[in-house]
Amino acid sequence: MNNQVAEIRINFKKRTITVISFLLLSIILSAQETRDNHFDIGVGYGLNYGCVGLRTAYLPISYFSIEGFIGYTREEVTGGFGLSIYPISKFFKNKYRPAIRAFYGYNSMYVISDDPTLSRTFFGINFAIGNEFLLVANKPYKLNIDLIIPIRTSESVDYLDILKDNGYYFNNLFPIGLSIGLHFEF
Repeated sequence: MNNQVAEIRINFKKRTITVISFLLLSIILSAQETRDNHFDIGVGYGLNYGCVGLRTAYLPISYFSIEGFIGYTREEVTGGFGLSIYPISKFFKNKYRPAIRAFYGYNSMYVISDDPTLSRTFFGINFAIGNEFLLVANKPYKLNIDLIIPIRTSESVDYLDILKDNGYYFNNLFPIGLSIGLHFEF
């Protein structure tokens, strides 16, 4: 009889642990409120907008997006594409969501005002870390701010040296950039 009581207690404990685990998992999953398979569009200024431009993103899952952008510099129309990872899929306390980005597009531009034929735009890989801030709680309007690290190509650096050797003066290039944009999710 003691074996039967012990077996009933073990079965009861297993079932209790299973039920509690299932309830906790359900609570955690429902709290995430992820929105898979949606789009984002925004206008802004910065390298990941092609200078001044439009950026759009497709989020197949809430932790990841595929992005494209088109913009205009002082010299030409530019564009690019990239990926973003959101370590927190949901906006933290309905206020902000951090993002890590990598993209290919315009990342340096030399404008020579007295000889526009020497002006050039260069493309390369850029990395960014930033935040998306909800402008109104539980609404799809957000402000996107990123700090960008452009990886300048050797061609870009060599061209800068050629310009300097020919008497053109440049302030030091900033090692980081800033982008800011207003976005709408749908």
